[in-house]
Amino acid sequence: MDMMTMVQRLTAVYGISGREAAVAEEIRRMAEPYADEIWTDRLGNLICRKKGEGPKVMFAAHLDSIGLIVNYLLDNHLVTADEEEFLTYLRKLHSNTDGS
Repeated sequence: MDMMTMVQRLTAVYGISGREAAVAEEIRRMAEPYADEIWTDRLGNLICRKKGEGPKVMFAAHLDSIGLIVNYLLDNHLVTADEEEFLTYLRKLHSNTDGS
């Protein structure tokens, strides 16, 4: 799979902060042909291991993507977004999912 296709597949998956499980599952599917072991730890980190000799390499990255609440579509196909409205939405989202 080429890099552009991989990026398109990953960015097409819904995965804003706190909701990254679908992205982790897509990465798991993409890594399965190459990894000897794949697991998720107690903190939700997806770990893919390839056994072998030689130097050890670790790739670390965030799974989430930035989300915005669009409040207006401009004629030139640009959008405007309200940062405070978005932050309020995230606070509500997290307060509904963390048990508080």
